[in-house]
Amino acid sequence: MRYSSIDILRTIGIILMVMVHFMENLSGATALSPVGFGAPFFAFLAGVSYSLWLKGKENRKRTDEEISKITIRRGLFLIGTGFIFNIVVWMPEDAFNFDVLTYIGSAILVLNWVRRGPPAVALILAAFLCLFSPILQHKAEWDSYWTDGYFQLDWTLSDVLIGYLITGYFPLIPWLALPLIGFTVGNYMLDGKELRGREVSVVTLVGMGFLGLSILLQLVHAWMPSQFVLRPDDAWTMFPPSLAYLAGTIGMTLFWLAVLHRWLDHNASIKKDNAWLTFTETMSRHSLTIYVLHHLIHIWPLWLYGVWMGQETTFYWRQAMTLYYSIPLVFLFVVVCYFFLRWMDRTGRHGLEYWMRWLCD
Repeated sequence: MRYSSIDILRTIGIILMVMVHFMENLSGATALSPVGFGAPFFAFLAGVSYSLWLKGKENRKRTDEEISKITIRRGLFLIGTGFIFNIVVWMPEDAFNFDVLTYIGSAILVLNWVRRGPPAVALILAAFLCLFSPILQHKAEWDSYWTDGYFQLDWTLSDVLIGYLITGYFPLIPWLALPLIGFTVGNYMLDGKELRGREVSVVTLVGMGFLGLSILLQLVHAWMPSQFVLRPDDAWTMFPPSLAYLAGTIGMTLFWLAVLHRWLDHNASIKKDNAWLTFTETMSRHSLTIYVLHHLIHIWPLWLYGVWMGQETTFYWRQAMTLYYSIPLVFLFVVVCYFFLRWMDRTGRHGLEYWMRWLCD
């Protein structure tokens, strides 16, 4: 069963990421970046999707060994794609940025281990990742890896490992918590057959609880122990992810997944082929392709134009245009991308999702 609730949230997540990247990379506008709901939606739903994929494989009587092999291949495919993406889009010196793709691929490898244990293991691990992340950020001297608002490291084994685990754009600590929670929620709330009313209500209340916790953490931020605060003057930060940010984004994702699931997924009066659901299903099914494509569309022209004008390759990064132009470009990209993806579907062209299935499944 395909869940419209997941398609909608994943579509919102990918569009938010497109918007943030266009505004930052083309116009240098970072004021909206701390809002940061796009990546958490994307990461959380990776865990939910894995739980649904796992149920499908188990229903088809695939053995545990077969499932493990496919999962590991998928995780390595995403990690490899992430490194290639960094080199091709951001140039070789940024190969170890540890962006979304390397993080999601690593998360899938961890989920392959977690799936064998009780749900409490995943939730306890997620809680530890969140609670200890500020302490580890202090120990790793997070600020020393970030210059002028972006991540930089020396190509040494220690820096690469620290970047991968703690200080990169999307390090495993604490970002791994989101797919772990998503996987647990997917197993708990979604079964593909009927609406689990009690479970949906519990997830809704837990989401509201996390939102309340986020508000509380922001109110008491100034009085929190220094070990749990890397930015004393800002309670809501995405880089690094603060406790208030983690609680707020987890709560928002839980709440809206539960609400949309109750409202849409088992509602017979809503036609699944209406225009909006067709749009979100298309964008959701091709979200990996969109993530890579939108970077190529707006980053490569910056590099090429810089070289053509006789400047440094990155000269026009964050100063190519004003928001007056970059914001409309977001909507233009989304519209053109949608019709391009529909054309791909009609003509049998394939995106990254197809090649991952073909190579790994």
